[in-house]
Amino acid sequence: MKWAYCVACAAALSLLVGGLAGCSADAPPAEPAPTGPEIERALAELAVDPAEIDLAAGEASYNRYCFSCHASGVAGAPRVGDRTAWTPRAAKGLDALVAASIAGVPPGMPPMGLCMSCEEREMRDTVAWMLVQ
Repeated sequence: MKWAYCVACAAALSLLVGGLAGCSADAPPAEPAPTGPEIERALAELAVDPAEIDLAAGEASYNRYCFSCHASGVAGAPRVGDRTAWTPRAAKGLDALVAASIAGVPPGMPPMGLCMSCEEREMRDTVAWMLVQ
């Protein structure tokens, strides 16, 4: 088996280990979910028209394909909700982040972030959803 095919296995193992580690009483409390005005402000900072983004579809895609790395931070993936990690990425703009997600970000993120059936619109919705969390 080639390493390129092991990324999904590594992500699943990391999620399992990270998830178990996350059960610790020492885990920091989760930040509250962003509200409508906070989401609108975040999209405005990205110069994105909220009507062009389907955040519900982005969340569904995240839960299907992206959570295994972005929930646990495997291979340096920025964790959803970690504003410190996402701020410099957001400064690049949504289009640049979507392009990087499609191409992949070596060494950890494979092209299309393990969603080989996703279209660019779905990738855009998903990246936008992760950015506003």
